[in-house]
Amino acid sequence: LEGVTWEGLLETGYAKVAVGDDWRPYAEGGFATPSGKLEFVSTAMADAGHDPLPAYVPAGESPTGDPERSARYPLQLLTAKWSLHFLNSQYANLPRHRAAEGELPVSLAAADADARGIAEGALVRVFNGRGAVLARARVGTAVPPGVVALPSGWWASLVEGGASANALTPDTLTDLGGGCAFHDALVDVAPVEEPPATPG
Repeated sequence: LEGVTWEGLLETGYAKVAVGDDWRPYAEGGFATPSGKLEFVSTAMADAGHDPLPAYVPAGESPTGDPERSARYPLQLLTAKWSLHFLNSQYANLPRHRAAEGELPVSLAAADADARGIAEGALVRVFNGRGAVLARARVGTAVPPGVVALPSGWWASLVEGGASANALTPDTLTDLGGGCAFHDALVDVAPVEEPPATPG
């Protein structure tokens, strides 16, 4: 941290760390593989019944993986953690944090929003054959066309409509880690007609 100062961080917001020229994390001991080398052909993958070479495998719910479902639900759903005031699902039930976060948002590309008559800030229904979620549209460049993003961590019981991203995701397990396939879901989005505001 030589040369890194608090004042410099305040001024620029970052600092370069002097790691030197001999920074090679695998120089001693090698990789955690049977050969100790970087393996393009993985015996561990082959032993587990998978292709031993890196390959593209389309998601189960994707235009190439499930064309029939994709015709009904053409948008790929991402359920990443991007709530600023929640820690996973912790704090989502605290009124102060929920108020700071605002309403449950969904990010859409401008082209997808325009095709569906959805404006920035509009109440929308994100849905598929498993369920539906009400959210506020954020239209812009946060996601590419063909993708929508709902944040994880929201409690279904505390959002309008009583459903969160989990209502849309499958209960299938991933092929490698055996975890939840949260991003293997197709959806569509439609505007929701809101009641007129009450004067006063």
